[in-house]
Amino acid sequence: MSIASPNADAFDDDLTGAADPAGVDPETLAQSLVCRLRAVEAAVREHAAAVQAETTRRAELVLAQAELDAELIRLYARRDSHALLAGARSESDPDAADAVVGLDALSRSALRAADALDEHLRGLAGLRGVRG
Repeated sequence: MSIASPNADAFDDDLTGAADPAGVDPETLAQSLVCRLRAVEAAVREHAAAVQAETTRRAELVLAQAELDAELIRLYARRDSHALLAGARSESDPDAADAVVGLDALSRSALRAADALDEHLRGLAGLRGVRG
């Protein structure tokens, strides 16, 4: 991206054509400087807007990652609590074998879901690393 405006280029021609820098018209020099400063200001504003957009995008990615991590933690906690309940029931009531089998199946399903989510998160993290 060029920071020079078309008007600034015209003033450059006027300034470089002068054999003696002291012979440059002060008004022309002032106009050239004002044009350059305006071009730099516009470039800085564009850059600041781009930086702000990128910062917003990255913040959204971090928030999404945190939400996914929280969901994964909840899934693991559910799995562990089901395993604890199944163990406690099997120890306290030998006739509760059917309930233990059901809870064990539920625990395995939750584990598969958590593993799939974890794999998906790793894939997203890999994409984020590629994009920067």
